[in-house]
Amino acid sequence: MASNAKKPAYHGKRILVVDDEEDIRETVAEMLEGARIEEAGTAAEARAKLSSGTYDLVILDIMGVEGLEILDELGGRMPAIVLTAHALSPTSLRRSMRGGARLFLPKYELGRLDQHAEQVLGVAGSHWRWLFDKVDFGRAFGAAWSGLKGAMLAAAHALDTIAERSTPPGIHAAAGPVLMQHLDLPDADARALAAGALGMYRYEEALPKLRDLARKDPSAEVRKEAAWAVAEIERVHGKAKTG
Repeated sequence: MASNAKKPAYHGKRILVVDDEEDIRETVAEMLEGARIEEAGTAAEARAKLSSGTYDLVILDIMGVEGLEILDELGGRMPAIVLTAHALSPTSLRRSMRGGARLFLPKYELGRLDQHAEQVLGVAGSHWRWLFDKVDFGRAFGAAWSGLKGAMLAAAHALDTIAERSTPPGIHAAAGPVLMQHLDLPDADARALAAGALGMYRYEEALPKLRDLARKDPSAEVRKEAAWAVAEIERVHGKAKTG
């Protein structure tokens, strides 16, 4: 008798798994049974596969295979999940968001990868708020998460709002001021995250504050992120402003 069970969203989908650990690649293939899995164990192998075809989902490790660089090269052309055990840091999380990843998963979430893939392939839009409800990032970041969480949730809300409204690059009016509040937090990772999010969503009103941070913030990471945000906002709005 034929089963009436609904097949998961990843069933039959072409998925590329990029990880230098063979056992991880095998585990992913087992978790996503029914998908058409292809594997790459090196950055060069991944780039060759990505240049010759299109995938419904790309699952990228960060360490060993230049995952964040490949994510940047994808430019959002294909849905991507970043999966990492050894590069759990606010910087890698921020770069994953900025690079267009749909989700950023600590490898202790590997046992629930089928649920995460189902979310990405089965539900349209951005999934960052969903992610922070499902995954305990305090376990990954420890005490640092308390200072980072507010800015992260504000950035996630902004990202999801843009996706849900299907608007051109730009930030929803309510999200910009919330993110700007995080530019004054004592936690440097939170300031860097907020600066990057404002740049991703081209929030023009933040330019004076971002320029100030790019020049004067004591954290090199914040200065770098603010400078990128200033350049991105000015690029989209077509002219540099004084401020």
